[in-house]
Amino acid sequence: MKVSEDNVYCLMEAADLFQLSAIRTVCCHYLSSTLNSSNCLSVYVRAKLRRYHDLAHLAFRYALQNFDKVINEEEFLHAPADVLFSILSSQLLHVDDEGVLLQGLVRWLKYDESSREDHQDSLISKLNLNLVPMPVLVSCKTDPLLSNSKFLSRVDKAITDILSERYDSGDIKKLYSYSRKTHWKHRYGAEQEVILALGGESNGMALGSVECFTLGYDTWRCIVPSLIQENGEFVDTRVIPTMQHPRLYPAVATRDYEVFVAGGYNLSSLLNSVEYYSIQSHVWTTLTRLPVSLQGAGAEFVDGCLYIVGGAGQTGYEKRVWMSVPRSNFGITVSFRRIYCLGGHDGIHYLNTVEKYNPHTNRWHCVNAMQVRRFGVTAGTVHVPVIKEEPI
Repeated sequence: MKVSEDNVYCLMEAADLFQLSAIRTVCCHYLSSTLNSSNCLSVYVRAKLRRYHDLAHLAFRYALQNFDKVINEEEFLHAPADVLFSILSSQLLHVDDEGVLLQGLVRWLKYDESSREDHQDSLISKLNLNLVPMPVLVSCKTDPLLSNSKFLSRVDKAITDILSERYDSGDIKKLYSYSRKTHWKHRYGAEQEVILALGGESNGMALGSVECFTLGYDTWRCIVPSLIQENGEFVDTRVIPTMQHPRLYPAVATRDYEVFVAGGYNLSSLLNSVEYYSIQSHVWTTLTRLPVSLQGAGAEFVDGCLYIVGGAGQTGYEKRVWMSVPRSNFGITVSFRRIYCLGGHDGIHYLNTVEKYNPHTNRWHCVNAMQVRRFGVTAGTVHVPVIKEEPI
């Protein structure tokens, strides 16, 4: 049976009912590859309901990154209030300004006034009215739908603040600007992909420092960008704090705005500490320690869960993850919601064996071996465009 827009949700329901993980995977792949501004919200709602965490996460991020288009789609008017609340609560939201959000929210409220009236205050509270253009504020202020006193008082305050910023001078304006920066956080309208280099060894010392490289940088730096001018120049940057524990050979995994680091070696002992760095909060936070100290392990996220795989411990190569072969310094990647481990070292031999882990069945399965034994190998998953040849 061919998966299509008409049957994909029925197939997902059947796959969940009969525990058919292969069909689940195919349905997830179909929906993730056909995401667009007209269906991302419904995909998010369905995926969240059925606990397809990775798909829900992907659909939600798509909605945030393309919200300037999503807000004009018919599907937006049918979005549940809790979904809209989550979207408006996000720091990353690609729209021209807060006025677009206010106008879109008004359209959403008017689409079903009787059942959505109770959500008005909570949703509007997520908007920064100080950043709404004045004509939009004045227009919404006279809208009968938004005639309650709480909203009007917020609009009046926003108008007063905007006029004060525009016409006050001297120390008053400086005081106002400081107050506004303190109490209001601007949304981020775009994302910039960066590469982070963490830890390692240099001149006989274990490192806890982090370096960053991205488009627009002419060299590696210990700072991340936060404000980019139209000409591509970075005018506002933040120094990346060092890890709480210097380490080499750790397991590293990333998720959105967070980097997770587990285990490793500090030149004197193996580590079981785990910490993560948040781009948004700009701090390293300690997490629960691993049950064993190890180095050379692998780490990946699947369905919102962090998996630490393999590694070498003080008593040899760890096998607590039930792989058929214990291994360290191997390649690890995720494909079709399965964790693949490639090559590495079992304490005696270099390996060419490959295994994959299914989080839903909690089992490892052997995959065809590589042609060459590889130690210290890395792995990645990419998408390759292909042409499907039609039968003659």
